Amino acid sequence: MNRLFKLIVWLATLAFVVAAVALAYTFIVPHYARLDFKMHGGQPIESSDVRFRTLLPLPDDPEKEGRVFGGWFLDEAYDEPLDFAFMPRVDTTLHARWLDEGEQPFDFLRETPNNILINEYALINYIDYILFTRLEASTVVFAYPVEDIEEALSRGMAARRIQANAEFSFRYNQRRQTLQITASFSEDAIESASDEALFRTRPFYRPPFDSVREADFEGFAIYEVDKTYAVTTSDQLYYVMEMGYRPVFETENSPAENMYLAAKTVLRTIVDDTMTD
Repeated sequence: MNRLFKLIVWLATLAFVVAAVALAYTFIVPHYARLDFKMHGGQPIESSDVRFRTLLPLPDDPEKEGRVFGGWFLDEAYDEPLDFAFMPRVDTTLHARWLDEGEQPFDFLRETPNNILINEYALINYIDYILFTRLEASTVVFAYPVEDIEEALSRGMAARRIQANAEFSFRYNQRRQTLQITASFSEDAIESASDEALFRTRPFYRPPFDSVREADFEGFAIYEVDKTYAVTTSDQLYYVMEMGYRPVFETENSPAENMYLAAKTVLRTIVDDTMTD
């Protein structure tokens, strides 16, 4: 019995020592992996050995004549966007994606933007995503150095495409390079402005020509668009149509539907054959 007890103690001690050595190797002994960049015609970027679990040393957005940088990907088919901010234990290759002028890096009507922000443009897109989806809380990780978080947020808020009525608060953890974002949204108006008494005291402007369209005209070019997206708010309506989608309305009498119907009424009134939709 005494020998069995000693054997158990010895095995437990051995297991502890092995675990301690493994832990020390993982967290104390520096471990490096290779980071390569495949530029696919863009300006070359040198490879480097990066310490495990340190922030990825992503360069400034590279350049390529006649093209726009569209982000880093883990594969040449651009199916797997970079989704981590710290160096893994294994060698890693990042592929530069290139876009035509004016082409969007992604459309968040089809996919959710990565919360690993690789550059300032990604921050702007994520702010727009929050506004479009009315996301109330989220956390993002900066995979690029942020020298002044207040300045970065100020530029990001100013450059956003969706100017929704929202209140933001931010909590930045400099050590972890994380940003907690909370947003609160005011209620959208669901009544047309024409229903307001003050509005009805103003005469409706009539253009100095007669419209060639009937009052029930429905031949708008938007009806030829195959891509559709369900919208509720006027902010969503604006973005969806700007991105080339035809809006559909699943909620009756929503702000988006009211805005859409009002816009068609105006177009029927003021547009003739010399103008476009």
